[in-house]
Amino acid sequence: MQEKLGEMLVQAKRITRDQLERALSPGKEPRTKLSRRLVDMGFVTDHEIADTFSTVTGVPLIDCSQLEIAPDVLKMIPWEVARKYCVVPVMKTAKTLTLAMADPTDLFALDDIQFMTGLSIEPAVAAESGIKDVIEKYFRPPSLSDLAKDFSENDVIEKLEDEATPEARMLRHEFWLRSRCKVIFELPDDLTSNEARRLAGILQLLVTQS
Repeated sequence: MQEKLGEMLVQAKRITRDQLERALSPGKEPRTKLSRRLVDMGFVTDHEIADTFSTVTGVPLIDCSQLEIAPDVLKMIPWEVARKYCVVPVMKTAKTLTLAMADPTDLFALDDIQFMTGLSIEPAVAAESGIKDVIEKYFRPPSLSDLAKDFSENDVIEKLEDEATPEARMLRHEFWLRSRCKVIFELPDDLTSNEARRLAGILQLLVTQS
């Protein structure tokens, strides 16, 4: 579908054929979606991508800057799922959940969220940056203590000892700085700094690989 999106953008004169070929070149990171590569290379904005996709396919376009989401709708999808798939729930009826998505063709996201909520999913397209702003505004990531509550200190430390990434080293340093590896069970639930969110994401990745 990403290749089809590229053709849509060329036909809509949002990008040139040469720009598309450069974004598709073998030297680019294969796991990065074409839409993200095009934006990172400065060829098009995510708002232009969303607008083009909506115009060509008829999928509704949502302006995330205008969203006011009801609390009961927000609760339909946890923070980690919203972040993983770059989606936000917008509106709920008895049997349907409207979902703003950076990529409405992501069948894995659609199937996963439909199974999770038990509702039919009505996809809409929105700019990726707008969705991320909504996630930042409305969603609170799980606290480090929440993520670690089912693990002993030794479990977590052992996992971190096996990780050589800068993030894991930073988290080990956090353990050492606060009461010699006990910080993770004592951090308050209302941490909202970028560092706390990043550490929470790292720990979540580590503990879910157990």
